[in-house]
Amino acid sequence: MNLWEREIFPRHNALEHLSPVTRLAFAVEAVEWTLRTSPAQIRDQQAAPWIEAMMAEARAAVFLGAGRLSAPQELIDQFEEVDEDADEIGVSQLLTAIGTWCEPEPMSAETLEGSLFSCYVFSQQRETPEPESLEEEESNARCREVIEHQHRLISRAAS
Repeated sequence: MNLWEREIFPRHNALEHLSPVTRLAFAVEAVEWTLRTSPAQIRDQQAAPWIEAMMAEARAAVFLGAGRLSAPQELIDQFEEVDEDADEIGVSQLLTAIGTWCEPEPMSAETLEGSLFSCYVFSQQRETPEPESLEEEESNARCREVIEHQHRLISRAAS
């Protein structure tokens, strides 16, 4: 068990009560915050532009009040290659968080939960690639910061 599983996963019922529109907005906000506050920017030459393009599509979907992301098929088709070639620590986790938003159904609570988990793992891996204990994660300021932010997002969305 990691810190996210202990602190955020138990709140999954709160995510069930959100609409798909709210879930997508929540997921986009979580990824944007994770990217904006990350101590190091993504340097991967394929992943960084793909993430930015998908985030632009996601922001547009949120603006339109959509409950799912309808990105151009060409962009969706690039996911596997970009993910396969991503060798920068944590980047594959973030790619997965965004890539799941293109499912044909409206965003589910499970998809949102996966995005939140991926944001946490992205941040955790960039700080402590292989933490040896829960205590090591707890002592990491970035891990705690991500958990605190996700708690705030869930509380705000559930109110």
